[in-house]
Amino acid sequence: LLLMNGSVVTAATTLEESMTLRAIVDAPFLKDTEKLDALCLAAYSRLPRPAERERVRKGSRAKPDDAKAKEQAYANIFWALLNSPEFVLCP
Repeated sequence: LLLMNGSVVTAATTLEESMTLRAIVDAPFLKDTEKLDALCLAAYSRLPRPAERERVRKGSRAKPDDAKAKEQAYANIFWALLNSPEFVLCP
């Protein structure tokens, strides 16, 4: 619960506090798929697998023209990555 709700993960997944997340979300030269790649690289030091890409694509409900919803979707994706067993349990 500390990881899921603690101040470290909250700071890492809040657009106002996380320099990593803010840099990825605001990068005008990155496409949506490249932003996902950057989030996975930041969390796992690897690119997302095809099945992970598909889950994120299906789970992302933000409309392309809704910038705030899209930003929140990236924050939610990063939160999920940081709370996954791969991040928490693997060295």
